[in-house]
Amino acid sequence: MLQNRLGRALGAALVCVAMSSGAHAGSKLYKYDQFAESIDSASSQLGAGLTSAQAGYAKGEAFGVIFSPAPGDYPVTITSLDLVVPGVCVESTSNQYNTAATIEIWFGEGAGPAPPQATPNWQIDTTDLLVDAGAGSVAGTFLKPNTALHITFDQDDPGGHPPQVFSGKIWVAVRFPLAPKDLASEWGACQAQGGSVATGCSVGPGQCGCQPVGTLHDGLITPNVNILHHTAGGCEGGAVMWSFMENLGIKGDLVMRLGVQVPEGGCTPSCSGKACGNDGCGGSCGVCGAGNVCSQGTCVPGGGCTAACSGKGCGDDGCGGVCGVCGSGQACIAGTCATCTPNCAGKACGDNGCGGECGTCEAGTSCKAGACETTAAPCLPSCTGKVCGDDGCGGTCGVACGAGLTCEAGACVKAEEEGPAPLIDSVSPNFGSNTKSTEIAITGTGFRVGVEARLGATRLGIIELVGTTLIQAVVPEQMDPGTYDLTVINTDKTTTTLRDAFVVAAEASSGCAGAGGTSAPLGAGGLVVLALGLMAVATRRQRIARR
Repeated sequence: MLQNRLGRALGAALVCVAMSSGAHAGSKLYKYDQFAESIDSASSQLGAGLTSAQAGYAKGEAFGVIFSPAPGDYPVTITSLDLVVPGVCVESTSNQYNTAATIEIWFGEGAGPAPPQATPNWQIDTTDLLVDAGAGSVAGTFLKPNTALHITFDQDDPGGHPPQVFSGKIWVAVRFPLAPKDLASEWGACQAQGGSVATGCSVGPGQCGCQPVGTLHDGLITPNVNILHHTAGGCEGGAVMWSFMENLGIKGDLVMRLGVQVPEGGCTPSCSGKACGNDGCGGSCGVCGAGNVCSQGTCVPGGGCTAACSGKGCGDDGCGGVCGVCGSGQACIAGTCATCTPNCAGKACGDNGCGGECGTCEAGTSCKAGACETTAAPCLPSCTGKVCGDDGCGGTCGVACGAGLTCEAGACVKAEEEGPAPLIDSVSPNFGSNTKSTEIAITGTGFRVGVEARLGATRLGIIELVGTTLIQAVVPEQMDPGTYDLTVINTDKTTTTLRDAFVVAAEASSGCAGAGGTSAPLGAGGLVVLALGLMAVATRRQRIARR
């Protein structure tokens, strides 16, 4: 889903909070988005929150989130998955826009974005779920456009729920098994209802089509948690690369949550069925021998990993185990057990000096020097798939191209002394508010490195040049309302102009008619999907998941 199929969005910091009233003790909800804990309440808030959507997923691509349980949460029992799915703005009495998908879950250590191993620890198809429908049940479900899904896993069925998690992070991904389609008119219906929709859902040169459903994002990205498994840049070939969403230009957290059960009334060590690894309370269930590593409580060949515990009485052994466990009133400091008194004087958050925390910060804030402060979205350099060019943060990727070469779309290619004059085919979206900047996608031919774009006399910021057919640019705020010509100028001074190409309005556009929501325009190939009425669907497992 690279090139002109990348959406633009905005997310919130991770919060781990008790579930809504009625949930029993020991229940938690892992989430990053800024909306209410209850998926029913969250779906009603989407019209008021800053939301945006991405629809351009190819066959085999997946989206997901990495969750990091607190140290005292283990063992973690995964009980539910919540997901909000935007979709085409059309109504149909048939099921033609229902989309099958596969839910995949991994456990383990690692910084991401890739899971710790290729094969998920657990997975299930949506067609293997059972939908509660009043007095009866319906076999099999799908991702339905503009629907909120609440999936509960059957803990009484050994194959109907993910295994318990005893340590590490949790990767959750939803994968599209079917090819995208030409859905330009279906997604275009969103524009007819008041939304701003780009033209990236056609099938043709440089366009791969869209899925009937996509992903919904809130207004601020949390770094290193939202992930995509995507193609190397085209429409075919399947997913081969894992990336953090912010490195692909997506700027919002997914509305995807994980409901879990954690130990009640303190932590009770659990080593049932485990030969190694964490006991869920900071202790150890055993240490693997030389050449093995601990994976989910089992010693497996690990490519020659040797535990490193020389001079250490506690802490990580480097191979998934621990070197020892400290007694009551002690903390492991630099591999040594030492008497420790927690110190949180004057601190609302952060380290208590004994391996614990003085408190946690709310969504949208982070801990600095013991105080919770508003988090500013950092600039994260992105050089994935690039050997040259801009890293997006003022730096460069790789080194300068050699003699006779020039950098185009992140690759060193043979420099061309002359090229065809540029030609503009379209700009999307073709309108925006003068109260904020608007990201646009300019499609055409003959665009070259160093290209410049102008609306009237106003020079636009260039985000990225993708090949010779796509310019991702930014229309600045505070432009005078009116209709503007768009001009593209190459470095050799060849130029082209599209008349009446962009409208600057005094106020932002509204969302879908009757929805009461607003949407922010997305980048090239992205879509603004409106906050339509969303329906909560409770599901449970129908039969053993296919593997």
